[in-house]
Amino acid sequence: MTLHLGIDQGGSKTIAVLYSEDGKLLSQGTSYGSCFYYDGVEHALAAIRQAAQQALEKAGAMPENIRTVAGGIAGVNWPEEEALIRGELQKLWEGAQIRVVNDCLIALGAGTNKPDAAVLCAGTGLNVALRGQGGVEVVYGSYIDRLDQGGRGLGERIHQALFDAEIGRIPPTRLTAKVLEFYGLDSVVQVLYDLPRDRLKRSPKDMTYLLFELADEGDLAAHAIVSSFAKNMSSYITAGITKYRLQETDFDVVLTGGLFKTQYPLLRETVVSEIQSVAPRAKIVNALYEPVVGAVRLGLGGLYAGDIPEEVLLQCEQGAQQFGLLRDGAAV
Repeated sequence: MTLHLGIDQGGSKTIAVLYSEDGKLLSQGTSYGSCFYYDGVEHALAAIRQAAQQALEKAGAMPENIRTVAGGIAGVNWPEEEALIRGELQKLWEGAQIRVVNDCLIALGAGTNKPDAAVLCAGTGLNVALRGQGGVEVVYGSYIDRLDQGGRGLGERIHQALFDAEIGRIPPTRLTAKVLEFYGLDSVVQVLYDLPRDRLKRSPKDMTYLLFELADEGDLAAHAIVSSFAKNMSSYITAGITKYRLQETDFDVVLTGGLFKTQYPLLRETVVSEIQSVAPRAKIVNALYEPVVGAVRLGLGGLYAGDIPEEVLLQCEQGAQQFGLLRDGAAV
């Protein structure tokens, strides 16, 4: 039995999918999210092992059946990091051919087949990638400001608004009561005290749902946070569009990651407006598939030297639907 493995590891979850050379998806396994840069290599690798083992057990297969591994791994931003993770994966699957890229690139591959495209991947963190004419391919992960780092950055922005409202730098906001309820605390002072001591019992990144809700209801502080975050997030792509002179190019911008699953429109509408103000021909699309499908496509691309047969792609797409790996793919 010859099998191939696709891996998606981000801050929220790790997914492993086994597939055959003809593009048929056979099984998947899941585990906790991790980024080796923040959590350590062993913590991240343990999640990959767990997800891959689940997939193998479901397929009735053994590790030695795996011939290729294609992984999109959070935190792989430099050649030495790619070599490090590739080497660690090689220890797990000694006879396999291993390819490792930043997880943002598999999210791009799961969202569009166009050669000119960009992706905004906003989940626990934020990453942005752009590819275009002349072989341009850039990933901005190492350049992204702390406050723009997805749910983590929004959590920091919420805290700052909370503290600013407490001392009167901004008007009172309903965020105050919502955040105190979220943490189960009685005062902003307690949040201020507990935060640097790592004593808060819940993760700040998990507050985003209440932020979007209050912004939609007209809370000024919440609206300002979401609007500012969306503009900053878009600026990485608009800067790339301008630098590489893609303003008049017909290309896709893929929106993916947990933050874009919100039902509230402000984040998405602001991103669309910002990007199309610079590149009016850009088509903003929601990712059709979960990023792990991009890992499978990456692996298939290696098997078929970049020219994947249509029937193989069709098998992959059918499998993605079967395994619940479809997202909302409607154009914005």
